[in-house]
Amino acid sequence: IKRDLYLKQLIDRKQNGLIKVITGIRRCGKSYLLNTLFYNYLKNSGVDDSHIIKFAFDSNIDLNKIGENIITLEKERRKVDPTKFVGYIQSKMKDDGMYYLLLDEVQFLDCFESVLNSYLHMDNVDVYVTGSNAKFLSKSKAVSTWQRKEQNYRQSY
Repeated sequence: IKRDLYLKQLIDRKQNGLIKVITGIRRCGKSYLLNTLFYNYLKNSGVDDSHIIKFAFDSNIDLNKIGENIITLEKERRKVDPTKFVGYIQSKMKDDGMYYLLLDEVQFLDCFESVLNSYLHMDNVDVYVTGSNAKFLSKSKAVSTWQRKEQNYRQSY
């Protein structure tokens, strides 16, 4: 399935100082748009791979990078520790160049609103996130603020 319109919208909003939020129902292609199509666009545009930080909060492979485990999180009924995540991101940012954060299923990060808002204060970070409607939008004041600023950017497929 081609997603040229949605990809163009991400490209047009690149480095605009706002958090780009992609929402939609489960299995509609949010992750593919962000982590494949947009990632490939960044690579083909000359962005060094070390300046593209991808993290999926529903991936045990990624969670293990920060000392978390998807099974433990589920058994303990808790979200990902934001301190571990922020430390991991800081360890990846080695210089003052532009970094692109591609964060998938960010609603599984505890205090995700505060973590994302902290990146708004950094001139060299461009943030893109995905989240599913029910879990992501229902209680997030920050997301509605970003939506107003972004004027209907968020797309449901």
